[in-house]
Amino acid sequence: MLRTFLSKHASRKDREEAVRTMVAAMNSLDYSIIPSVLAADAVVIDACGHKMEGIEEIIEIDREFREQAGGPQVVIDTLDHTREEVLVRGHLASDLSEIAGPIMWRAEFDEKLIKRLEVTRPGDLMSAPMFAAHRRQRAVT
Repeated sequence: MLRTFLSKHASRKDREEAVRTMVAAMNSLDYSIIPSVLAADAVVIDACGHKMEGIEEIIEIDREFREQAGGPQVVIDTLDHTREEVLVRGHLASDLSEIAGPIMWRAEFDEKLIKRLEVTRPGDLMSAPMFAAHRRQRAVT
């Protein structure tokens, strides 16, 4: 029974590998590997409540955000493990001042897949969920 319980939780190594794989795939705009690390019903949400839901929307928004913003790159500075989560501290490298700067993620997992990313950025810097909210608002007006 203990083996069944333990098998449902990813190891620290698995969680860290999932985060690094997702960042590398998104930075290179090669989204083919994303389903192996991101849950189909994953959610990405920022501190303002802007949200992206589901792997298809997350990929679509990330691609559009990066293409329109000149290809900013996520640089991981540190990874800290707590419970079944990974806290990622880093920065977005970009020539655009409204995008370049610090970023922090809290990644929650369902077994080995990332199921939720909480994105924290200084208030005046664009996040992908904020970009998604602006995109939806433009579509309505």
